[in-house]
Amino acid sequence: IILLIIYNSWRLSKQNLKQLKKLNNQIVNTNTTLEHTLEQLEEESREKDKIVKLVAHDLRTPVAAIAAIADLLPLEKDENARQELLKMMKDSCNNSMKFISSILESSGISKKAIEKEPVSVNAYIKDCASMLQIGAAEKNQKLIIDLLTEDKSIEVDKDKMKRLMYNLVTNAIKFSHPGSEINIKVQEEIDKNKLLISVQDFGIGMPDAIKNNLFKSNSSNNRSGTEGEKTYGLGLSICKRIVEAHNGKIWVESEEGKGSTFYIELPLD
Repeated sequence: IILLIIYNSWRLSKQNLKQLKKLNNQIVNTNTTLEHTLEQLEEESREKDKIVKLVAHDLRTPVAAIAAIADLLPLEKDENARQELLKMMKDSCNNSMKFISSILESSGISKKAIEKEPVSVNAYIKDCASMLQIGAAEKNQKLIIDLLTEDKSIEVDKDKMKRLMYNLVTNAIKFSHPGSEINIKVQEEIDKNKLLISVQDFGIGMPDAIKNNLFKSNSSNNRSGTEGEKTYGLGLSICKRIVEAHNGKIWVESEEGKGSTFYIELPLD
């Protein structure tokens, strides 16, 4: 009887130990999930703080310009000068509106907000390029497109991917010299079952200090184009969000004084 009692106690202890181990594993997994969630929330909070600082910094200049012009207008008697001041005020307003639109767009991009539909890769790239031909023509630049030999279908959010291509190609136009070429190339990575899109320019390029922080919401990356075009730090941050929401990757290769190539890798399935 004593042996039976000892055996039953041992068996119950072993079962309890298994249950305790199982419960402990569940607690560890739950803690890991909670830590990961907390890290994500902290990252989102830091990102929002950056955006608030960016808004405060980048809106200060155009608003100050509008205020200064408003003070000058009543004092200016020459009609041509008045018209020039009004044009400057309008340009400052337009720049502010573009910047605010970028802020709103950046905050609205997530995997949940993506609405995918199948599109022809070649037709879609052609459509995006035709939309940007006018901007290139204004600087006497050529957009050269190298499409897939055999067309493929891919599921993407058409509007957001169009914004991605618009941002990358307009950047290439801004930072390329008049009369230069911009290459848009599409390749299938058969071994990875992925699509690789590249946008290459032969413009001013960028130093490592800028390249390393390029996809962050950071106003310090703001530079003027070769013809003085304005640009904001959110454009490439938006591109990164769009690509990641499609489970893809984006990166850049660049050499100062020689140009830049942006790569977007997207899953085909």
